[in-house]
Amino acid sequence: MIKLSRIAGACALATVSLSAHAFSTPVTPPGIPGGMSGAFGMFPTVIDFSDRDHFKDARGEPEYTTTVDNFTVTLKAWVDTGQYTPNPVHGIDFNRLVHDSHYLDLTWDTNDGIGMNIRDKGAWKHKYRNYENDEIEGDEVLELRFDSPVFLHTITVDDLFYEKRGGERYQEMGFYQIDQGGPVKFQAPADRKKDEVVTIEVNAVVNGSVWFWAPGKLGDHERHEFALQSVAVSPAPVPVPAALWLFGSGLAGLIGMARRRG
Repeated sequence: MIKLSRIAGACALATVSLSAHAFSTPVTPPGIPGGMSGAFGMFPTVIDFSDRDHFKDARGEPEYTTTVDNFTVTLKAWVDTGQYTPNPVHGIDFNRLVHDSHYLDLTWDTNDGIGMNIRDKGAWKHKYRNYENDEIEGDEVLELRFDSPVFLHTITVDDLFYEKRGGERYQEMGFYQIDQGGPVKFQAPADRKKDEVVTIEVNAVVNGSVWFWAPGKLGDHERHEFALQSVAVSPAPVPVPAALWLFGSGLAGLIGMARRRG
């Protein structure tokens, strides 16, 4: 019985150790954005789209793929051929998205990061509201795709101002959408007039892509646009299988019974 107890105890400890090492999601130390560090205890990786080494070559391309710290990402420029901009309530209608390498470009610079541009506004026969050549607005839709599921902690955007036009102030806004989910609105804080960098806490798993867009021109004075500066990601947490938990619980029970009998 003592041998059985020792064997069961060793198995239980091995099971618990395996579970903690391979499947748990440890709490992130203070100061790390997002509230969790992903699988295997790793800190979030900041993918900086203004980084010259990784993203300079995206400029002028309709689609661009690179790898940053084992995360393979693809940036792809799309145009919405239906409304003037994707619906802020229902999100993107994927049936209306068109990717045409003859007319769509990604843009890049060391300050703002990634934007996009429609080079020939006569390519689609409806009214465009695009006016910036290096940001995301109007009919433009930017896709950020990951080659495997990730936990998205934060999104940081640039050129999002508490703006003033026509004598009135307004908060510039944009939207993001994860996979097939609904749109999420973000906007410039009303208490900042000069700092155009905004970080959005997301804390969600991305199985495929994050989509970005902004309204562009609204009314007589408002202009809404932004550039994508960075994202903070970790490997997607892997849940502990229920069978593994039951196995560990059963072994723990055997240990308890062996000790009582001993």
